[in-house]
Amino acid sequence: MSMKYANILAAEGEIHKSIDGEYRTICGFELIKMHLGQNCNRYPRTRVSWTNQDDKLVTREGHFYSAVAQYLMKNVTDSDEFPGDSLSNVAIRWKPELQELKFEMIKGTAPVLEDGVELDPHRPNKADPSSDVAKEYHLKQDSPALWKGWEDYRLDAERAKRI
Repeated sequence: MSMKYANILAAEGEIHKSIDGEYRTICGFELIKMHLGQNCNRYPRTRVSWTNQDDKLVTREGHFYSAVAQYLMKNVTDSDEFPGDSLSNVAIRWKPELQELKFEMIKGTAPVLEDGVELDPHRPNKADPSSDVAKEYHLKQDSPALWKGWEDYRLDAERAKRI
């Protein structure tokens, strides 16, 4: 349910136009978090099973996405500095105790932390490679440009519903 509202906020919310693609959705989830008083961003919950949604690793990842969204909304001119394919290299340089994301972490000049955040900790890397879940996961990893195009299409469709 929160994905629906995050998409609406990504399409129509008070998110700066320079923030685009999946980053708009992350910011949409952050706006929901702020309005509902949640402890972390719920974006990572969209790709885990119901039973894992309150897992400590998923919550930790949610804190990372909160830091990303807050950084983007405060520093909209830096939105093009974020990687287009994966935030993994940023996440391993950040941990919840640091609270704020720094520009050096985004550029990759900050040191890698031993206890940095792992993105998608429940990914199906041990699943049967022929399973639908594993195929979808690998497709997302192998073709980020395709997924960015899909994300733009999805947001445009959401906007069209509202007009």
